Amino acid sequence: MALAVTPIAASEAWSGGASLAAGTVNTRLKEIQDYINAGVFDNAVRIGAGGSPAGHLYVKSPAAGTIGLVVDTAAGTNVSAQEWRNSGSLRAVLDVTDSSLLLVGFDNGSSFGPRLTLNRNSNGSTPASGWIQLINKNGADHAVWVDTAGKLRILASGNPVNANDVAGTVVGDQTSWYKAKQILRRWDDPTEALKVLLSRKVYDFRFKDRRYLDVDGQPAVFTGIVGFKRRDPFLKNVGRQQIPSLNEISLHGYTVLSIQALHRRIAALEKRRARLPQ
Repeated sequence: MALAVTPIAASEAWSGGASLAAGTVNTRLKEIQDYINAGVFDNAVRIGAGGSPAGHLYVKSPAAGTIGLVVDTAAGTNVSAQEWRNSGSLRAVLDVTDSSLLLVGFDNGSSFGPRLTLNRNSNGSTPASGWIQLINKNGADHAVWVDTAGKLRILASGNPVNANDVAGTVVGDQTSWYKAKQILRRWDDPTEALKVLLSRKVYDFRFKDRRYLDVDGQPAVFTGIVGFKRRDPFLKNVGRQQIPSLNEISLHGYTVLSIQALHRRIAALEKRRARLPQ
């Protein structure tokens, strides 16, 4: 495209689809001028005095439902489609090679680090929480949000609108609802469960990563079960790539069964005692 190049004055606001502050452009900005003269911008891009505040770049889609800006990079590795800077210092990077957004670390003194903020639907009558949608490997969507009680929730195939703010499952909770379970058998004899609990060793321990502290700021001491083998019935999340954790469900079940077994023994002793001569 060979077009004549002429300076753009501040008085030419929005002429040909662009406005540039006086003194900021000269005849050597040929590429910008060519696009403007050709009408490629179609009054969608504005630079400088025509913007508010002056000097900012604005991109406006030509009609509702159309894309306002496309950034297309050549194929390659570690390609950043966009970078955001603060006074020249890099703050965020959008990497198109692996669809990732990086908020770059920076020295913020004693204050907080980079953060993501999702605000809410602020409708006066039906407000709703900000949320994240995660898609699992099978393509099923899950919504994650914080409800009005401050609990982190996850919901499959649904959006957290005002009416279902407390829908789904609280993250970390384990449902006991039968529809979520495949029943394999029912324990009618609790004796074996009592034997298992009686054989368990109980330890005092601390967590190495100092995740819990006592009132003096020291690693807290706990008394409880410690798992040493992945086949331990009181451990869950025991796959080869997983980090085992306490199986509270089975531990609770064994405890209930053990109480039932002890109750049977006590009931049997009471019957014997009642038959003894007074």
